[in-house]
Amino acid sequence: MKKIMAVASWILSAGLLLTGCGSSAEYATQEIEQETTIRMAVPYDNPYYETVLTALIEDYMVEHESVRVELEFLPYQNYERTITSMAANGEQADLILVDNAYIPMLVQRGILADIDVWLNQTDLADKLDADMIPNASDNDNLYGCPFLCWTYELYYDEDKISRNMVTSLASWQELENYARRSLAAGQKMFAIAASDTEELSYQFQELLLSENANLYTLRVAESSETLKGLAELLSIGAFPIECLDWNQTDLTRKFAQGAVVTMLNRSTQVPFLEKTDPDMNWGVVEMPIQQGKSHIMGIQSIVVAANADTAAYDFLEWLMQKEQVRKVATELNGVAVRTDVRQELEAEGIEGPVRRQSLQYGGSFQSWPVISETMRSGVRNLLMGSRTPMESLRDMQYTISQYYVW
Repeated sequence: MKKIMAVASWILSAGLLLTGCGSSAEYATQEIEQETTIRMAVPYDNPYYETVLTALIEDYMVEHESVRVELEFLPYQNYERTITSMAANGEQADLILVDNAYIPMLVQRGILADIDVWLNQTDLADKLDADMIPNASDNDNLYGCPFLCWTYELYYDEDKISRNMVTSLASWQELENYARRSLAAGQKMFAIAASDTEELSYQFQELLLSENANLYTLRVAESSETLKGLAELLSIGAFPIECLDWNQTDLTRKFAQGAVVTMLNRSTQVPFLEKTDPDMNWGVVEMPIQQGKSHIMGIQSIVVAANADTAAYDFLEWLMQKEQVRKVATELNGVAVRTDVRQELEAEGIEGPVRRQSLQYGGSFQSWPVISETMRSGVRNLLMGSRTPMESLRDMQYTISQYYVW
């Protein structure tokens, strides 16, 4: 269900005036004399996420009195299709929080503004984490500011499985052996979120890395046991087929309810899990990886609509300042999107060094949605029983190998 939350205040400071558009835009500061309304579309993830974002808006309102900000929480499922539909009807928001993976599609449809010139006129150009930028750019044009970043982690129920056992599960065979013992005790062993394309494709990549494989090596059939491992867990009943209908928040709830004893989920689910069941004893570890020690990062960036109100740029610059970036990273258990903030948190022992794998692909900037949907179809068909592991692998190999560069 769509939620709209509006908060109003009056601006005391200057705003940015956009005198052009695209890469030739020039910006100048000008005092905003009348009340301005800007809209920001956000995927509705979980109640805690909503609380943090709403608090940010309220803080902004204290400082800026003549800008009215409306946060539009849209359904997480089909979020990107909703965004494109709104744009087609001339209803798009000024700012949009979107997974980096979907930026190519929005660029192709002419929905987004190129923010290079604006960025270079702020102090942000050299402060944003360079590893989070490539998939938000095209031909040296930048279309998004990274806002929320997370890695994937293995959550386990401490009352049903020990930390030592979890950290020793370094292969699918070990996971399967433990799963059989868990089943004997009436417990489902392992689950992922599989209802959304990006949730499933990102988590599948994390599972590939755990076997020292990646998308590039999918062209070699023997390079990964991941699909075989998933199929085996499913066949013995240790992997709930119901997860095909679960998003990441659904999975967190199921874990808190005891439906599974371990789950692969993004790091930003930690505060939501803490609120969902404050009394649950659970732990979290990095997904065991045989070699390499790299983890997939999930990134949501704030993009600007091509016809956005100029006040939206002032709001975006405020969101990217150190205080706000630090708040988002710490309160949502994510990775700071500014290198200076991340370094400060590491020095304070709040955030550990992040080992991450940048997603890189050759050819067209528009290729990622094709790669992602190819993975989604292959894994879902496997879990639904319509394809064998080898058939699913062959389904993915040709398309992905055309675009992907590791």
